[in-house]
Amino acid sequence: GLGPRMRLAVFTPLPPVRSGIADYNVEVLPCLAPHADLTVFADQDPASVTAIGPWRVRHHTAFEAEDAAAPFDLCVYHQGNNPYHAYVYRHAAARPGLVVLHDLTLHHLLAHLCVERAAWGVYRDELFYSHGAAGLRLAELRERGVWTDAAAFLLPAHRRLVERSLGVLVHSAYA
Repeated sequence: GLGPRMRLAVFTPLPPVRSGIADYNVEVLPCLAPHADLTVFADQDPASVTAIGPWRVRHHTAFEAEDAAAPFDLCVYHQGNNPYHAYVYRHAAARPGLVVLHDLTLHHLLAHLCVERAAWGVYRDELFYSHGAAGLRLAELRERGVWTDAAAFLLPAHRRLVERSLGVLVHSAYA
């Protein structure tokens, strides 16, 4: 025989979550399923998932225990730039894997994780890490209330995620 099948932990929202990435994975998961044992980790009640297939769906909080009991061969993180993907970012920080970077800019997600919780030190550190002095200046200005949404697109804030990943997939040559 060919030996045991690869076990993949896939971090992504699934329908009915209103996310293009959830819809994308409805198309991709059936293509992966014949080649690997898939467990999807989502930030939603597994019973609410409407994308049923030859994969298991678990709440993301079950990942550590499942991985400790039988380690996954690879984690695949479908990273978007909105609050639906905050848990994906946190898991990718804890365990490097393959990141599918659906959005080149992660600044809006970073703002959700930091600014909305007044974690200004983390926000400053992340922008400085990704963008040096320009990132630090932008973070300081935002903390003082000087901000336009366009600034988030100028500084994408994805460097740390990219550097700590085992690999990164993107959807365009530009990215």
